[in-house]
Amino acid sequence: MSLIVVRKPENEHLVLDVRSAARELTVSTRTIHRLLKRGDLKAFRCGRRVGVLTESLRAFAAQGGAA
Repeated sequence: MSLIVVRKPENEHLVLDVRSAARELTVSTRTIHRLLKRGDLKAFRCGRRVGVLTESLRAFAAQGGAA
């Protein structure tokens, strides 16, 4: 049996703010909010800030990312 080790790059973030998430998908911040409302992206709220999970950004992009 072999062991597979997956490492994330040191500079990779687990959570991005809405503006950074928009930059990653090359869409507007309004589109990110729309995707969050539709449930296409996963996020959490901490006070007034919204944190978008990078894993959900990757999954959305892998599915074709139809905004």
